[in-house]
Amino acid sequence: PLFWNHSSTIDESDAELVERASKYTSKQSEYTINVVFSQANSLSFLRTRNDSSTVAEAILLKNLSNNVLGNFPTNLKYLTCLDSMSPLDGDLIVYLDNIALYLNAVHAMETNLNPGITDIRSGWKSRFGKIYLNDPETQRLGVFLHFWKESRRLSEVMKHGATPCNSRVHKAILTIEEGESQSLDVLKEAKDQKWHLSTSQGLLQPYIFTFEDDSHLHNHQSVTSFSSPNWALHLRLDFPVFMPSVHIEYFGITNYGQAKKPREPEVFKSLKEDGAVQFLARRNGENISISFTSDDTAELVAVESFEITKLTQLEKIIPTIRNYIVFSSLVDNVMQSPDTTFVASPKSSRPISPKVKGFTKPFRRGYR
Repeated sequence: PLFWNHSSTIDESDAELVERASKYTSKQSEYTINVVFSQANSLSFLRTRNDSSTVAEAILLKNLSNNVLGNFPTNLKYLTCLDSMSPLDGDLIVYLDNIALYLNAVHAMETNLNPGITDIRSGWKSRFGKIYLNDPETQRLGVFLHFWKESRRLSEVMKHGATPCNSRVHKAILTIEEGESQSLDVLKEAKDQKWHLSTSQGLLQPYIFTFEDDSHLHNHQSVTSFSSPNWALHLRLDFPVFMPSVHIEYFGITNYGQAKKPREPEVFKSLKEDGAVQFLARRNGENISISFTSDDTAELVAVESFEITKLTQLEKIIPTIRNYIVFSSLVDNVMQSPDTTFVASPKSSRPISPKVKGFTKPFRRGYR
């Protein structure tokens, strides 16, 4: 198969990933890759197994067989949006599948440039993550990016019997949703845009992934017809992430969704207002002070989705999201350590409530 369904038991090698991509890509020049969209190469999140029932059927039936519906309404809305937003002759399901194929080609090339680097192959340090079709773990349909795993190094070296650490995998799903303006064929635009892929020498090498005009469309029929509903491609995170709004807009993303009624962490308020926060801790019988400082006083927002107008925005926004996940986890680990107190900002005498412990624990929100 060209893609794997998500499974914790699957750990393909670099060679396997690159070999799969070679079935639908070819080198046009040293830094230009040609992607071939054809019926023989295509796979869909609706059918990725060689049996009579589709993965979609299996997941939906499992949703309905449980005591509660679980993600059945979410899955149904995902499919309904793709169907209702498709033009009369176009097909947004095929279009989304081809976006997945295209992004997988980009990821495979980056893996090829970094042989033996597990974090690249797994998507944890690649430009935007790794593509998966569907997520049986959460019983959700769609095209997913797995882009970060917390505490993965600690998980590898944990001794038997030790307290397990948080190894949460952060994912995002690509969705088609109602748009506010004329629809954009972001895949067609991507064929002329540069992707900056990391190399084993630590450099960023520009690559172009191109394809024949309209070959990415079902029967070459447009998905951006003026007579069809306006739609937009969105990236939805499984957990909201606090990050500065100016950083998002810097990457050309002006339409992004915020979590409803977010509680801005008191630590972040202090960082924004005073530029620093301080913790007091006791280690090995000694009192120590731990401080975090920041020169950035921009407003922090709890972001849960982004409208994607260029596919190359993924290689910019995903590394930034990772940085703020790491920062939140770092602060939270300090706060959760025994005998540690969040006392105040070093630049302010105002006290900080001890009830803020655990503030960075993300709250779960699925695709709505």
